[in-house]
Amino acid sequence: MTTRFIKRKKEASNIYSYYFIKPTNFKYIAGQYLELSLNHQNPDKRGIKRWYTLSSSPEEEYLSITTKHTKDGSSFKKALFDIKKDQQIKISECYGDFVLPKDKHKHLVFLVGGIGITPVLSILKTLKMSNDQGYIIDIIYLLSNLDELVDLSPYHDFINKLTIIDTSKLNSLYSSKELIKYLNDHHILNYLIYLSGPEKMIDTLTNDLIANKIDKNKIISDYFEGYNQV
Repeated sequence: MTTRFIKRKKEASNIYSYYFIKPTNFKYIAGQYLELSLNHQNPDKRGIKRWYTLSSSPEEEYLSITTKHTKDGSSFKKALFDIKKDQQIKISECYGDFVLPKDKHKHLVFLVGGIGITPVLSILKTLKMSNDQGYIIDIIYLLSNLDELVDLSPYHDFINKLTIIDTSKLNSLYSSKELIKYLNDHHILNYLIYLSGPEKMIDTLTNDLIANKIDKNKIISDYFEGYNQV
């Protein structure tokens, strides 16, 4: 199906949201992703298609994605940054199980790295729009550059606890052992754990959580390709 670009909004340093017309009868659940196709000249080897988790709420008028731009970005990212108002693009239907559980009695922790905040934005927006404060949500937000911090203050009433960790001060890229220790010390390993961020981060943390005898059914993940750090 096709949609049209409406506007771009800067969220933080190098972080931008792109808004598109929501097609008639387009359905999705907060936290899900879709494939976006953007034709452009001289595409690099990664081509003209990318998977994006929606940062918008299903209750909003528009669809939005939120992404990071860098100087050495792909041809797709450069074309996206230069997209014109009303330009048409193709999108797929939505997929994914990075969604809230039906059981509101579960304590949830979202462990997100960098642009992995995207599905959490969709979920928080949805909770705010429905004024649903039934979930107990903790967020651990990992960033290697605090200038890229996306403002979560509008959703303060829907977050039980927000912890921001500057990973540039940790001993290794993801300091998995330190994070596991933090989770254990704060009894977070007993919660339903949502992991969202660069693919390497998700693989490392998933393996370490399972090694620490965490039931894999208590781990829900959404990984982002093309990012080497949080």
